[in-house]
Amino acid sequence: MNLGRRIKEARELRQWEAEDLRRRVNELIPPGQRELSQQALSNLETRDSKTSEYAIWIADALEVSYRWLLAGMGDPRDREWFFERVPRAKWESLTGPEDRAWVQKAMLDAINECLANSTFTQTTAAPQTAAEKSYLGLPAERTNSKVDRRADRDRRSALRRKTA
Repeated sequence: MNLGRRIKEARELRQWEAEDLRRRVNELIPPGQRELSQQALSNLETRDSKTSEYAIWIADALEVSYRWLLAGMGDPRDREWFFERVPRAKWESLTGPEDRAWVQKAMLDAINECLANSTFTQTTAAPQTAAEKSYLGLPAERTNSKVDRRADRDRRSALRRKTA
């Protein structure tokens, strides 16, 4: 089965018209990028396409695995993305490694704060090696002072205001 057949199959499984899928995909596409037209979607579904510039957004809209959509491999429900309320396309639209490092650091701080305030015991260790910290965009020697937490909170607030 080709890409177009998998798109059509997943769309019909959700009982969506092609226009429903097109609208949902276009809601995920970052501003400034070309939107998916009805003709382009129709061509994708009927031709023997191997890939599409819209594939990641189509996979997110259909809530299927990107790997399954493109190659037919694996289970379509295994989305390989564990942030249910954050579309993968939003992550992919981050423009640079600094942005991703900042988001990863903010997520790690939020997770650590949740674990610190939780009655559950922490089952995974915080990153210890310089390589782990570098991968997560953390400084080699990380402090957890009130000043650092306040600065992180201020950066998150500024980002929310900027994106609102």
